[in-house]
Amino acid sequence: MRPKAICTIGYEGGTVDAFLRTLREAGVELVLDICAAPVSRKKGFSKNQLAAHLAEAGIGNRHLRGLGTPKREREAARGGDVESFERIFLEHMEEPEALLVARR
Repeated sequence: MRPKAICTIGYEGGTVDAFLRTLREAGVELVLDICAAPVSRKKGFSKNQLAAHLAEAGIGNRHLRGLGTPKREREAARGGDVESFERIFLEHMEEPEALLVARR
C-alpha cells in the first residue's frame, strides 16, 4: 500500500472554484482545516461554507482547531519576528490539544 501524501494549500487571491479544481486535480481526498479561527472574509471559505463546497465536490473535510496558529504566533509572523514565531510554534505543538490531534 502506497503512503498518502500530505500537501498544503492556501486560497488567498483565488476563488472557491479554483481551490476545488486544484484539489481535484491533485487527487486530494481529505482536507484537514487547521485554522484556530475558521472564519474568512473571503466568500465561500468560512468553516461551514467550505465544508459544504468540499462535500459537494466529494472531498472529505475535518477541522483540527488544536493545530491552528494561535493569535500571538500570527502576530509574530506578520511582524517578521521569526525567532518568536518559531518559539511559539514549538510551544504550541507541545500543548495537550495539539499532541492529541497529532497522534490521531
